[in-house]
Amino acid sequence: MALTQFEAVDARRMLPCWDEPSRKAVFALGVVIPSALTAVSNMPAASETTLERQRRRIVFLDTPRMSSYLLALAVGRFDTIQAQTVNGTLIRVLTMPGQAAQGQFAL
Repeated sequence: MALTQFEAVDARRMLPCWDEPSRKAVFALGVVIPSALTAVSNMPAASETTLERQRRRIVFLDTPRMSSYLLALAVGRFDTIQAQTVNGTLIRVLTMPGQAAQGQFAL
């Protein structure tokens, strides 16, 4: 499993950026991962392409203008539970496999 946690100044370890709340940017993120894994980020996937050697490329929609420490990427095997708010916003909770019941409280 690979997860990002960029607060307070760790975003610059992954990508060139300013770790300043007053310096915001739009992020275009894409990853190549083993086909058996899942990748999620701040934005939904825009495209997914199957590659050779049991890999796939996932390109996410551009983020809104935001601080670099808010950029998120998670890659691994996850169980997912989800619900929709009354306004139609999809809320998802990712957990380790077999632990979805523990994420129920977050919904």
